[in-house]
Amino acid sequence: MNFEPTDVQRDIQKLCRDFAAKELTPNARKWDELHTWPEAAVKKLGELSLLGVAIPEALGGAGLDNVCYALAVEEISRGCGSTGVIMSVNNSLYCDPVLKFGTDEQKKEFLIP
Repeated sequence: MNFEPTDVQRDIQKLCRDFAAKELTPNARKWDELHTWPEAAVKKLGELSLLGVAIPEALGGAGLDNVCYALAVEEISRGCGSTGVIMSVNNSLYCDPVLKFGTDEQKKEFLIP
């Protein structure tokens, strides 16, 4: 069994590590102290398809595997734990159940946007 990450997995890890270093780490303390929702950062996560990592591209997600998702959450959380939680909740508690148990209409309505 091969446990080495694929090229795609390494690319996602690097993308998220770079994003965290540039966008999250410099702001995380301020957001926590001011109890601020990181609106711009969350919007950028959406633009990078990181709010639907394992959601098929046809439904608005990145179409990646769960290893990519785990690597992405780890790197985003490295930069800002709160933003990592936001990303995790959107992926795991919102998107995944809709993908697995939602009707086709619900998937179109709630995942694609």
